[in-house]
Amino acid sequence: EVLSAAETKDWEFSADGKQIQAPNYDGKSTPENLKFTFDQVLVEANQEGLYKEAASETIRQFTKGFNGTIFAYGMSGTGKTYSMLGPETVVEVIKRGGDISEEVQSQYGIIPRAIRDIFVYMNNAIEREECQFQLLLNYFEIYKESLNDLLSTNKSIGDNLKFSGNKILNAVTVPVQSPEQIFYYIQHGQNKVQTESTGMNERSSRSHTILILEYLQIFKDGSRKSAKLNLVDLAGSERIGKTGATGKVLEEAKQINKSLTTL
Repeated sequence: EVLSAAETKDWEFSADGKQIQAPNYDGKSTPENLKFTFDQVLVEANQEGLYKEAASETIRQFTKGFNGTIFAYGMSGTGKTYSMLGPETVVEVIKRGGDISEEVQSQYGIIPRAIRDIFVYMNNAIEREECQFQLLLNYFEIYKESLNDLLSTNKSIGDNLKFSGNKILNAVTVPVQSPEQIFYYIQHGQNKVQTESTGMNERSSRSHTILILEYLQIFKDGSRKSAKLNLVDLAGSERIGKTGATGKVLEEAKQINKSLTTL
């Protein structure tokens, strides 16, 4: 269920920020059955706070050569795209392209903040003449049972991607040298992403999107270090009876729920 602020106002949060105690509304549950433990509970947090708590360490380790994955999971309308990219303001500005104001940048989600921090690290290391870098980008969408390349110029759904084991052989891979370049490709991809209006979300993602950054660090002695970072915005799980979905949207919801169950 997606609960409103009014429905959660009586919840209690532990001092260490790791537990939630829900009220015993029906009088049938024991307190222990209503206590939920998490790695971290962010009672109130802005985008910067969320990034620091949930993502910054993964990004730091990525720049040191360790693989990482960050994904947002939850019901439709709970704020996954908001957390990963930003509010509608950010998404629309990225989709339009061009200059991005400081006000909009302050609303950045995890993906744009991660991109910014990766380039800060890379540029600082280059200035210290420690090493050189290569950063490669892939951007995919999983829609129904198709994997689509969001960097492809093919406008149709389904790009006839070829696989060898868990590797995609013919995906479009682009080298990127600035945050602006990555935003350009995100813009290109976001304009192809499948969305629909449902009873739970006016602009519901109907597909999972996966932004992949591959990082190659080349040191003066010729040694190399590489890592891969997956930044994933999952489509929201849905209770079909509450969405009012029919036809195409209903079939999309079934596929979304099926793929999330597989995950």
